[in-house]
Amino acid sequence: MLQVNAGENDACAQIILAPNNSAGWSGNKKFLQAIALLSLAIAITCLLNGAPIVLFFSGLELLLLYFALRSVSRYCATRQVIELTPYEVIVQEGISEPEKQFRWQRLHTRVEIAESQSHGRQIAFSCRNQRILIGKFLTEREKNSLVTNLRSLVSHYRRHYL
Repeated sequence: MLQVNAGENDACAQIILAPNNSAGWSGNKKFLQAIALLSLAIAITCLLNGAPIVLFFSGLELLLLYFALRSVSRYCATRQVIELTPYEVIVQEGISEPEKQFRWQRLHTRVEIAESQSHGRQIAFSCRNQRILIGKFLTEREKNSLVTNLRSLVSHYRRHYL
């Protein structure tokens, strides 16, 4: 997901980046409940027919599925918020609140766009000897839109402030 909120002028903006999270945790819980009902019904039937080990493995399977869905949901809840002000570039990463924050002078910050066959288009901000990849979870279409927005913001910045 790519969301661009306008700033105080054409050279400033707030950009919010997030992975596609079509189901969300609530959708994943419903899926887990449906699978659990079916799996436990089969396991109880096997238990009544003399195969108690199936109940154990059914529970283990549901536990592993829970941890896998929780892990994917946590990854899909990741956000990157990029604020471009006239004097600073602020990049925040986190799930429910910023866990990492990078704050650089805008004049010294570069936008790097690299093409890679294995990873597709990679977009990064760098300032001096720090570099951070942004939008690595975006689709190619969203990355193209992000690049277009960043180019526009940089050109407006050059026109207004340099």
